[in-house]
Amino acid sequence: MKRVINVIKAIIQGSGSLGSYLLIVMMLMSVADVICRSLLRIAILGAYEYCVMLLIGAAFLGFGSCTLHGEHVTVDLVIGLLPKKIKSFLGHLDNYLTIGVAILIATRCIVQASIYKGTDIVFPITGVAKYPFLLVIALGYFLLLLAVILKEFYYKKEY
Repeated sequence: MKRVINVIKAIIQGSGSLGSYLLIVMMLMSVADVICRSLLRIAILGAYEYCVMLLIGAAFLGFGSCTLHGEHVTVDLVIGLLPKKIKSFLGHLDNYLTIGVAILIATRCIVQASIYKGTDIVFPITGVAKYPFLLVIALGYFLLLLAVILKEFYYKKEY
């Protein structure tokens, strides 16, 4: 079981790293487009669409890694004031709700991608098909699901 957990952690780590690299490429693309528009008076054709594609990859591939390491953005205005037992209960409730939502969204994205695959739904400027990005979103939610399961059942982190 320990080996399976280590493989899942490695996959989640790898997807988080890939998401980080995609974010860097997206920022470089945005900066290059702004510089080209300002200095050369030309735009990079499809830069906005490529940035949208890269953002989808960066955001959804990083879900699992951020969740597994607890490095996502949180706002504890009320939760921080509650007793430890209530915080623990709410933490576990949050994990179970996240598991349900992740399963729902991942399956719906896969179904929608299969519908889109049979159509000509593409980005207008670049002509890139949209359905693979729904599969990336589904993968991101599946990795989120795995991270929450690891966090809830194997690490038993105190909240």
